[in-house]
Amino acid sequence: MNRFVAALRSKWTPLVTALVVAIAGWLVYQRVAASLDRLLRDQLETVLEADVEALMLWVDQQRMAAERAAGDERVREHASALADLAADHASPSELLESKAQAGLRQALTPALGHGRFTDYVLLSPNGRTIAAYLTEQVGAEDLSRWPFVRKALSGDSAVSAPFPAFIALPNEHGIPIKGARTMFAAAPIRGSRDEVIGVIAFRIRPEVDFDRILQVGRMGETGETYAFDATGRLVSRSRFEDQLRKIGLLPPDPSVKSPIHIQIRDPGADLTQGNRTPPENQELPLTKMAAEAVAGKSGNDTVGYRDYRGVPVVGAWMWVPELDIGVTTEVDVAEAYQPLIVVQRSFRLLIGLLIAVAAANIVVSRRAARLEQRITEAEHLGQYALERKIGEGGMGAVYLARHALLQRPTAIKVLNRDSAGHEALERFEREVRATSGLSHPNTIAIYDFGRTPQGVFYYAMEFLEGVTLGRCVEVAGPLPEARLVHVLLQACGSLAEAHAEGLLHRDIKPANLMLCSRGGIFDFVKVLDFGLVRPVEQPDQLGLTNVNSLTGTPLFLSPELIQAPDHVDARSDVYQLGVVAYYLLTGVHVFEGANIFEVCAHHLYAEPEPPERRAGRSFSPDLSELILRCLEKDREKRPADARELLHALRECTVVGTWSQADARSWWERWSPELGAGPHGPASLPGSSLGTNPPTVRVDVGARVARAV
Repeated sequence: MNRFVAALRSKWTPLVTALVVAIAGWLVYQRVAASLDRLLRDQLETVLEADVEALMLWVDQQRMAAERAAGDERVREHASALADLAADHASPSELLESKAQAGLRQALTPALGHGRFTDYVLLSPNGRTIAAYLTEQVGAEDLSRWPFVRKALSGDSAVSAPFPAFIALPNEHGIPIKGARTMFAAAPIRGSRDEVIGVIAFRIRPEVDFDRILQVGRMGETGETYAFDATGRLVSRSRFEDQLRKIGLLPPDPSVKSPIHIQIRDPGADLTQGNRTPPENQELPLTKMAAEAVAGKSGNDTVGYRDYRGVPVVGAWMWVPELDIGVTTEVDVAEAYQPLIVVQRSFRLLIGLLIAVAAANIVVSRRAARLEQRITEAEHLGQYALERKIGEGGMGAVYLARHALLQRPTAIKVLNRDSAGHEALERFEREVRATSGLSHPNTIAIYDFGRTPQGVFYYAMEFLEGVTLGRCVEVAGPLPEARLVHVLLQACGSLAEAHAEGLLHRDIKPANLMLCSRGGIFDFVKVLDFGLVRPVEQPDQLGLTNVNSLTGTPLFLSPELIQAPDHVDARSDVYQLGVVAYYLLTGVHVFEGANIFEVCAHHLYAEPEPPERRAGRSFSPDLSELILRCLEKDREKRPADARELLHALRECTVVGTWSQADARSWWERWSPELGAGPHGPASLPGSSLGTNPPTVRVDVGARVARAV
């Protein structure tokens, strides 16, 4: 009997095991699907919210610029005179020949000179065009029926969504195009009794900033963020214009762009797969997303619906009442759920091998764990005797070690086995080669580099007695001006050598600048962590990836590192030095925000407050002005590189006034709070891994940094 039961068990055991594994696989698949669905929904909503936030920040800037112009006393004076002429039924030619017309043009020229606006029109209280930068528009373009004009006439400034212009406007090549898109920023002009005497409306080219802001948050190869009006008409640029021409939704003429010409309607079939283009697009219903958005509903759909090409997509959307437009971010279902499709196919094809794979994975995992344990606890690494771990970060760990013969204290940076992918190894080797090729005394020194017989990558560098500038400000507050210049001169010296060699640091922050005691010299600066360094002419391996991610520390990113990491130069490092200097001088960051994307948006569009206003105390004008030069959005206005900044710092009035006696006195006062001895800095590793906050990778596609 026992023998029969044993045989029965032996017969059914493989089937029962296969059934159990199949059920377990199905449960795992369901959990993976649910997790991916939640992740995708969060990703879509994050991208959408970040793009809309950046868009509204830009809209506020346009509106405030229009308000400033409307409040100018000269503008009010000339507008009042033109309104009086219009009230007396003056003809367009009389309005054009009036002195007030010429005076208004002169008063508004500065507003046009910054490139924010292309031209303007002045409307009387009854909506009549009584002045314009382009003279043929006087009496020719009636804007009074538009909601943003009515809002301005009622006393509130407003910015319109893109709409078709009534007149031919030049495109980016200067060729007049009929039906081209236009936008306006309008503000009321008030008289002496605070009554609205007219509206000044500045024209904006949507393709300059409006489209670009929405194009930042693209997910992968098929994702796009776009805007549309209440009729379902596209008002921003489509990512798929070439595809739209092939399937017949756009004419072959390349001058005809997707905005205004594309309706966000469901064609009923995937047109990219050879299905016929519907003869009357207007008869088709809006897509599920557009129908809900124009009804004022925000939402998301991760199951899938057809977009205006008929391609199944997932998306998130919201209605923006300030502009009376809907904004959505979408990505093709095929790309969004590619990981799940792979998992599904794997379960279908490999169910018979799951037991063997699981068993093999257990064996391999145990062996790998034992090997990793032996490596981690090893007493020697090459010629270096490891003493203790002193820091750890995303890429690896840092150990205090001593050379077997020289007995010199050394910091050993070891790359984690889990991080040993192609990109990590490339970055690791780039950091070693770039840093070891630099000889400036203010740059951390590299001693050695290698790989153990077990395949572990490591390099040895000098062990520093020091504390980061971030820690200094955190414990003791902002630096005095003289000390700040003393520190910046040394940092610039290090970076000037790198820039001269064609190398960029790309991650300058207080945590990567260490104050040390070297040969009895206090406040000796060491520049750390060249992990993001690359040659200027080399394509960026750590910038935008295929999911539009950027690498850097958001509080210290330059505008070009956010917008175009592949096209940065030494002026990006100069901007980051300016942000660091601002923080060291004031104790607060130049730009702050509720999230990464808000900080990036400020770096792109917000003007920094003068340091004295943020700190509530005065500084040397030349130093304050130099810091603000480094923070210019237009990099042409910044110092060209660290060497030029170094020369500018030497011209500051406070240069040379921070002495070694001052430095020694400071360290004697603050060493206990910093965890140091009575006469010097604390012992810290010569790497950012033990003391720095990790560099953040911002996934702009998941809007995890937009920003920028």
